[in-house]
Amino acid sequence: ALNLSRREIVREGFALLVEGYTDVIGLWQAGIRNVAATLGTALGEEHLRLLSRLTERVILAFDADAAGISASERGLDFYSRFDLDLRVMRLEEGMDPAEYVLRRGPREFLRRVEESVPLVDFCLEKVLSAHDPSDNNSRLRGVKRAVYLVANLGRDIDHERYVKEIADWAGSGYQAVLDLYRRAAGRQAGERTAAESSILVPPHLRAERELLRLLLHHPYLVERAREELDAGLFEDRHSRLILEALLGARTEDQDGERLVMAALQSLEAEAVRNTATALIFDSSGNVDNVRREEADIIYGDLLASLKELYIERQIRRLKKELEELSLAPLRDHEREQELAEEIYSLERLKRELR
Repeated sequence: ALNLSRREIVREGFALLVEGYTDVIGLWQAGIRNVAATLGTALGEEHLRLLSRLTERVILAFDADAAGISASERGLDFYSRFDLDLRVMRLEEGMDPAEYVLRRGPREFLRRVEESVPLVDFCLEKVLSAHDPSDNNSRLRGVKRAVYLVANLGRDIDHERYVKEIADWAGSGYQAVLDLYRRAAGRQAGERTAAESSILVPPHLRAERELLRLLLHHPYLVERAREELDAGLFEDRHSRLILEALLGARTEDQDGERLVMAALQSLEAEAVRNTATALIFDSSGNVDNVRREEADIIYGDLLASLKELYIERQIRRLKKELEELSLAPLRDHEREQELAEEIYSLERLKRELR
């Protein structure tokens, strides 16, 4: 097939790599001829070596089933050996290229070709989607596997973009994921690092602690928090008690340090006082040295994050109730409609926060 397609690949500037002759024939009949096939064998070094002589871009157009996805992911094994722009074409589940072009037509097929995604992005998405970011251990496993994938590609990539994408998925700090990436890239072995421990912290708890740390270091913000911040946004009990103590503290001269001391003294439980003290001396967030203008911006961002996380918790709770109702022997359609409307309203409110 490559002998017949050689000129077309050079002319079009990229090659479509499919699995078998059926796909090649189907695409040729549709007028798409810059096609090569692995002919039933697993994607290997020889396929990419031959194509690299003709083009710098190869689009993997394998069947949209488990075997096809696995074949696409195998492209990472050779990612560092060839200076190729390897991309993956997304097809509807259960369809192969020949079937797709027959049903949808060549124009729609070529539109899918244009929307192909970089191989690394495709594989990273598959790794992350196999894990649950709301579960601590699953989130850490997902981050470690994603970081390992990126760190072992073996050639220059925009690792900062991928580290940020992984951090956004996990709801964790960029620096924590970057530390894991550097460790994986350097093949350093050892026990769980501070970065891994940081990723284990649930996103809501991280946001709560960061906001408390900000208020403790910049107590002038407490007055603003009294107007804008509801303790009900906090899920962690210790965090909520510390916030309530700060919001309820009063001093005659409005001195910030005295306000913080008054709040600490009002905490009855020793464990909660220890948590508050640890937050004061914890410099990981670097909020103690920021200017007032920066502190205002950080406060606004953290407040928005807490509101969004709170809304997400409410949406999950309502969706769970809706799912349980849908499985009940006797359906309560009126309640199901109410829940659907509440979920829609919350999702709209969440979008408005962004």
